Amino acid sequence: ATAAEQDDMQGAGETLFRSVEAQCAAALHQIRETLEGSEGGLACLAVFLRWVSHYSSLFTAKCHWCQRHLAPMTEAPDRLEFLPPTLRTLPSGLPFHPECREASR
Repeated sequence: ATAAEQDDMQGAGETLFRSVEAQCAAALHQIRETLEGSEGGLACLAVFLRWVSHYSSLFTAKCHWCQRHLAPMTEAPDRLEFLPPTLRTLPSGLPFHPECREASR
């Protein structure tokens, strides 16, 4: 692969993992708010780990809404970039592309 192709692949990988990281941070925050006071830290950790285990299908799951594996990123109009469904719902872990989740509400 050329240097430009390698840069594009690296950029897509960074975008993917930034998206997953943002989803994990948001989920952890939501879990902590939901269980705050009523449950201990171990209960929060158990719920988070159960939820994050749904990412084992990150590259194989179809979006629950559009039924596609990949969807174009709207954040990258200057280049063609596709991502798998990086969002997992709480608590069920259903896979969605972020745009599809918004459309499904």
